[in-house]
Amino acid sequence: MKHLVNKGNMRFGSPEDVLAGDKPLEGQNVSPCIVDWDGDGVPDLITGDASGLVMFYKGTRTPNGLRFASGVELVGPHTFPNPDDRPMQRAKVAVADWNNDGKLDLIVGDFSYKASTPKNLTATQQKRLKELQAEQAQMSSQLGKV
Repeated sequence: MKHLVNKGNMRFGSPEDVLAGDKPLEGQNVSPCIVDWDGDGVPDLITGDASGLVMFYKGTRTPNGLRFASGVELVGPHTFPNPDDRPMQRAKVAVADWNNDGKLDLIVGDFSYKASTPKNLTATQQKRLKELQAEQAQMSSQLGKV
């Protein structure tokens, strides 16, 4: 959002889409971080989203203001081939020199969990658990396509 100042009072203007590659950013629950990631003196955009995807959008200055190029994936499914190691959802990003080496580091938080399988289930309960796990896997697959 842009802000407008009126007699010392700040107020928000109308919401505007953030454009990257001349198209609105895609994804759900996108969390942005503005930073000069590539060190060229121009602000860039790094985002995390509900799917766990982290994207980089290079910024350039134009006569019409700051523009962002199409995104480049920094963290996604291919980064973590083992599904148990992969960020699952709601990736939130921050940038800082975390280890004090003079270089920017990408810090990514996410929401994930592992549910343990209950012990000593009856045969009926084991069967129902497998049915529910299959249903959950199917729904997760469908959500990924949305």
